[in-house]
Amino acid sequence: LLDLLISKNLTTAGSLSALLGSITFDSVFTALTSDELLQALLKADLIKGTLGITDLASLKSYLTSHGIDLTGKTNDQILSALASGNVLTTGTSGDSARTALGNFFNTSDANKEDFLSLLSGNQLLNLLSTDHLFLGSLSLQDVLTALSAPSSIVDLLSATTLLDLLISKNLTTAGSLS
Repeated sequence: LLDLLISKNLTTAGSLSALLGSITFDSVFTALTSDELLQALLKADLIKGTLGITDLASLKSYLTSHGIDLTGKTNDQILSALASGNVLTTGTSGDSARTALGNFFNTSDANKEDFLSLLSGNQLLNLLSTDHLFLGSLSLQDVLTALSAPSSIVDLLSATTLLDLLISKNLTTAGSLS
């Protein structure tokens, strides 16, 4: 999505690296849902390894079975609840977990892309809009209109990728590329 926005000249940045550099951890942290925050903690290896938790489903199951309820909590409150429940890596408080997530996010463009991949397309567009990262006076609606143009998505796909997509959606009579 970011590449598409850049290729359509819809952002303030001319490259993916420049756009990623404009996105702050605080904005992303605020935009994360509770499930996305849990996934981010797993990606950053901030969930205690001795618990044997490797995916979101097992983490949520563990939390439920240990009476840790995240319903209605802010992301900071979730981190505190996880720290209190001894779910985070040893010695990690809610505040230090947020700092560690921020450090992980800011380490590389690849880590930033990993974090942003947790967000839905709408969340990402809202984040960019809120952070004023659309070109000039473009509104979120202007960007959505530009992205809904029939050629926008197709322009980014290679022939093989487009054919794979058509096959996977049963939109062609062929069952494979061969």
